[in-house]
Amino acid sequence: MAFLVGYDNLYLLIDNHVSARTIVAFQDISLNSSIKNYYGLFLSCLTALGILIACLRKQWKIIYFVSWLLTAFLLLLQHRPVWYHQLLLVYIPAVILLGYAIGEIITKVFRFRDLRLRFNQQIYPIIFSLAILVSSILLIGEQTKNTLGEIKSWHDSCGYKTPPSSLEHQFFTEITKSDAQTKWLVTDSPMFAFRAGILVPPSTAVLSWKQVTTGNITEEQLIDVINKYQPGKIFFRRFKWPKVTNFLNVNENYQLKKQEKNLKLYVKCTK
Repeated sequence: MAFLVGYDNLYLLIDNHVSARTIVAFQDISLNSSIKNYYGLFLSCLTALGILIACLRKQWKIIYFVSWLLTAFLLLLQHRPVWYHQLLLVYIPAVILLGYAIGEIITKVFRFRDLRLRFNQQIYPIIFSLAILVSSILLIGEQTKNTLGEIKSWHDSCGYKTPPSSLEHQFFTEITKSDAQTKWLVTDSPMFAFRAGILVPPSTAVLSWKQVTTGNITEEQLIDVINKYQPGKIFFRRFKWPKVTNFLNVNENYQLKKQEKNLKLYVKCTK
């Protein structure tokens, strides 16, 4: 990884997480605010039930997941900020515990309905697996729905189904136009470069709101990147970048090709 991104750019993958702890804007992103109320209730009730059932059945191996859940919970309780991917440290053992609980409930229900019914031992792993699957869907269903919606929105804005009136599609079309000078693309939306198949400077490959807020990417650094790589196109979509915009407006090497609302596309002048 160090070879691919360069040692000078490794801080971009590490410092933003470390620096985020000192940023005031991130202090409200806590464990409690990240886990929605009904998620928390769902987690608490069924994981507690799973722990209770495990203790009653003396399934002491389940204690491993209990320890995992409690350790992750305590570590993240006072941590700021708690990002969505860090919630997996809590979700994974919780889903396993509630899956265990639901699996036991299902088998008890079947036994209660027909005492003469005897389960083949091979059915238990299947029920257990299905219980975990159902529990996972219930637990992260809304997040999955939102993620799929974002993917569809991105696909529609960049794919063939996008109507010509879509601003993002229009800019994407301009970016992907054949141009021998477009070896590099500097953008605050790196996914556009990825979709277009154009290289981005390593220091802007993971440019995000988090990096801008923590100061790991500054306008002065962005100007240095432009001077160093001389990109064929520059596309801004997410942030205003007033200093960079002023630099480009007075730079005879670049001209504003297209601007709509907060979207701006600069192209390098041909000589």
